[in-house]
Amino acid sequence: MALLDLYDRLVAATDCAVDPLIGRDLELLGYDARYSLVPDAAAIAARRRRDCWARDIRREGTTITADRAVVIDVGGAGKGYLADLIAHTLLDAGIGAFVVDGSGDLRHRSREPVMV
Repeated sequence: MALLDLYDRLVAATDCAVDPLIGRDLELLGYDARYSLVPDAAAIAARRRRDCWARDIRREGTTITADRAVVIDVGGAGKGYLADLIAHTLLDAGIGAFVVDGSGDLRHRSREPVMV
């Protein structure tokens, strides 16, 4: 719920520039199921408008409803948010030194620096 609330605020603050409905655009750019990394130029040209969380999604708590197929990708804020949750869990467990690596979203706590 907190992650969806964060995305609500990010979408509003950036006029849909930071949006969990970026998934379809990423697929068209080649970040697809096969990781082709080859943009689909025809599909990109035919796309009339970009999906927007504020316009295309209705949300009540954790229930998300759309009137058509959309691709949700919460990785933009989700990995950092997850790294924060793990860091807080480690601190609550009394673990004072750690590195959490969420595929590039990092949380580090230690007296010693870490080379990345």
